Amino acid sequence: MTECGECSKLIFSDGIECRGPAGTFGSMAGRRNSPAGKETDMKFRMVHENYNVADLDVAMAFYEKALGLKEARRKTASDGSFIIVYMSNEESSFELELTWLKDHPQKYDIGEEEFHLAFKTDDMEAAHKLHEEMGCICFENPSMGIYFIQDPDGYWLEIIPADH
Repeated sequence: MTECGECSKLIFSDGIECRGPAGTFGSMAGRRNSPAGKETDMKFRMVHENYNVADLDVAMAFYEKALGLKEARRKTASDGSFIIVYMSNEESSFELELTWLKDHPQKYDIGEEEFHLAFKTDDMEAAHKLHEEMGCICFENPSMGIYFIQDPDGYWLEIIPADH
């Protein structure tokens, strides 16, 4: 156990307890003891976001048409209880993981939809026209130059210009 120099909270060897000044992570954030007891810097990279979907084929068709995402790979349970499809494009290594569960055919309750993924586009006008034709635009903020589309399961996706 060590003490954070910014807030004097204790830092345990298996996790971070320090929140630093003004609610930000202190200098100890991202630093942990290795199994050998040495302090190490850890790096993290976002790799995917998971959305549970009621109809995998409908969801995949939406993401391909609306955002140009294609199936990168899939995992199917040997007993058929789930299918996970990773969708991506050549613009990024980040993937959208779509999960279909056999025992959950109904739509998911995703709460107040206060979370979303954001996608940059190099052609905002063409993207808006496509999404308008698809009827999936659910919110627009012209003053910020952004808008949101909604997938068949109710997830919101922010569309922003490349220079945003």
